[in-house]
Amino acid sequence: MAKKTDRDRKLDQIREAFGANVKLLRERKGWTQAELAQRVGMHRVTISRLETANHEPLFADACIIADTLGVTIGEMRFPLG
Repeated sequence: MAKKTDRDRKLDQIREAFGANVKLLRERKGWTQAELAQRVGMHRVTISRLETANHEPLFADACIIADTLGVTIGEMRFPLG
């Protein structure tokens, strides 16, 4: 396995923060993954994979998710909890 670069580590941190924030904000609203998925036009499995940092959304999808959750895309890259 190749050694991770600084860029890889930063991407991992952003992906993990984004996923944790999706889960935190979704739960604060009292929504299930399925409810959020329906609101943003995605599949529930995709939301699950985002929350566990196993999927990188397209930028437009990330913006839609952030907007739906009531935050900016910039806020989603740093831990909110």
